[in-house]
Amino acid sequence: YFGIRLRVKFGLIILLWAIFLGRCSDPYEVRVHETGQDVYAQRPSVDTFLNRWFMHPDRKEMILKGNNYPVYLVMCDGGASKSGYWVASVLSKLEKEKPGERFSSHVLSLAGASGGSVGNAAFYAMLRESPHPRDSFFIESRRFFDTDLLSHTLSHYLGLDLVRHLFPFRATDRAAALEESMETARGDVIHHYFSKPLNQVLGYSRKLPLL
Repeated sequence: YFGIRLRVKFGLIILLWAIFLGRCSDPYEVRVHETGQDVYAQRPSVDTFLNRWFMHPDRKEMILKGNNYPVYLVMCDGGASKSGYWVASVLSKLEKEKPGERFSSHVLSLAGASGGSVGNAAFYAMLRESPHPRDSFFIESRRFFDTDLLSHTLSHYLGLDLVRHLFPFRATDRAAALEESMETARGDVIHHYFSKPLNQVLGYSRKLPLL
């Protein structure tokens, strides 16, 4: 209204001010964990990982017997917490399907995007928690994804995130709010892994799939 009345392009002025502040400081500060070691340098090569995976006693025995050994590559689409809940639920149900054999023993890798990757990470966290009864996989994943992950994030998106480009201050943004929601979610297992540094989450034992 005032821009029209005074014939001043306030929108352009505000945009230039936001660009100026953006060049001086980063309003979206990323929380970083100092691991003290190069996490990526310690990753095994593809050949090394495959050799370790196939040399697991359960797999090796079946392969040497000449039996067919199914291998699964899990790929999951995104779609916010709904897709995460769907992925974790389906994988948990498959894990419980065969009483004498674990579905996860046949999973070579878990790959996904957005919410699908969150579901993969939730399932991976339960696999890492040993011993963790597979009968409780579905219950644990449901408790985690029953947590309200939207409200805390939305409050930041409709609050400080709208003006942080115009004022030089640092505060928790919506991405950090989503992290906090996952780290304090319901359940006994999954949320603990979302609060750990990457080098404490990834495991390269012969039993686990590649995340």
